[in-house]
Amino acid sequence: MRHDPRQLCLFGAPASMPVRLREKARQLPHKFFFAFQPRADEALAISQLAATMASQHGGVPIRADNLHVSLNGVGAYTTVPADIVDRAITAAAAVDFAPFDVVFDRFLTWNNGPKRATVVRCSTGEAELTALYTAICTAMMQSGLPAEEAPGTPHMTLFYGGAVLPEQHLPQPFGWRVGRFCLIHSIHGTGRHKVRGEWLLRGTQAALDPDRPGTTRLLF
Repeated sequence: MRHDPRQLCLFGAPASMPVRLREKARQLPHKFFFAFQPRADEALAISQLAATMASQHGGVPIRADNLHVSLNGVGAYTTVPADIVDRAITAAAAVDFAPFDVVFDRFLTWNNGPKRATVVRCSTGEAELTALYTAICTAMMQSGLPAEEAPGTPHMTLFYGGAVLPEQHLPQPFGWRVGRFCLIHSIHGTGRHKVRGEWLLRGTQAALDPDRPGTTRLLF
């Protein structure tokens, strides 16, 4: 499948890509990807943990409203590609997947140069995350979008910079029931993520939001 000329690469450049292109990819201002986020109360608690750890180890914590677990990349573009966004929305609405539990129980630092990231990883829910990635990948390809078939390592970034920490267990693991996923628009240089749409995993509508009539919420 031919890639859109506005797009340099999919979210998360492969390790084999030359450094020059990986650096250029980070400079493209409009990046879109699927992810799931903790709810507001969960995000606040996680951000407090991130702030504490960042203070102890000299890093910069992720804001509560930017905490997320990345799923599938849609691409990084020079301008907002309305047609690509529309296809991504169509793909997301077609995903059929049950809710599942995720528990993050260990952390480590990925030492990828000056912007090294300390992340938490999960044991409970990792297989389901990989399966959800595959389901979204299939829906993307059916909607005419390029998609990376090999998933990345499920994780949530807590802070950037600071000390390099070996893998170790969290004193207090945390988690929640994943009942929705979203399409995030990350705008380079703003430090903010804009949610362009969110979708309930099937069978969760009444439990998650009784007042919401449909399974799709678009935010533009």
